[in-house]
Parts: sequence; structure tokens; C-alpha cells
Amino acid sequence: MRYTDPVFLVPSEFFNEHALHGIGRGMIQMQFKASMEPSARDLWSRWLLQWSRGRQILQLLGELAATPAPGEHAADLILLPGVVWLGQPGVIPTVRRRRAA
Repeated sequence: MRYTDPVFLVPSEFFNEHALHGIGRGMIQMQFKASMEPSARDLWSRWLLQWSRGRQILQLLGELAATPAPGEHAADLILLPGVVWLGQPGVIPTVRRRRAA
């Protein structure tokens, strides 16, 4: 099993607020329906990513979660185009822009 383009990396708070909620087989089920077209302009389109970018973000988040304090991995994540880093004051790492090789 693998992911194919596009994927949706939706923040949990937004997903919880806008996803369809239901109960099935004794469990709460949540789902969303979004257009898979690159030109879509629905509620979910702003969270649409190409899988290569989504995989990169998830990998960086996983590495970040495994370290006791934000560091170089957080800086790598912050430098990705379209990423906005939100956090508590004092825990946001300093980001140095790197020159392209």
C-alpha cells in the first residue's frame, strides 16, 4: 500500500471542525470529501500537497518529535515554501537560510 498524488495534510483542529462525523460499528468515524483536481477551490484545497512534499514534511515532523528540543530538523521544516511555524515564545529555533548548492 502506498500514497499517490495528491495527498491532504490537514491540521487536526481544522479537520475536527469541518469533517463529517458519524458513528459506525460502535466507533466515531470522521471523513472529508475533497476534489482531487489541482485547480480545485473547495474547503480542503489549501491542504492539498504533492506526495513528495507531504512525505518530506511528515519525515521532518517525525524526526522533530524524536528530539528533546527543536533544532536543525525544525529549521529544515520552517524553510519549506508555504510552511508557517507556530509555537510558544522562546522555543522557535533560529533559522539560517542556506545557499543552494
